[in-house]
Amino acid sequence: MPSASHLFEVAKIAKKNNVKLVFASLTNPRKYLDKFQEMTDIPYIQLPLHLSGDFKDYYDYQLKLAEMIIKNVKNK
Repeated sequence: MPSASHLFEVAKIAKKNNVKLVFASLTNPRKYLDKFQEMTDIPYIQLPLHLSGDFKDYYDYQLKLAEMIIKNVKNK
């Protein structure tokens, strides 16, 4: 769990570096991602950032990941 000061520092760095989108793991708690988005106006996408049994192989994983990113970016 990130502290409020850590979240503030990360938000400040993201804004300074003109970050447009954040990729987060499905395991990241939404309440912290929502707070980060509230602080920065930077949207986030939660993705399966680890290869799992849900994918046939690494290529399938990469393809599905790209599809999820494109779909979510279009909806933001």
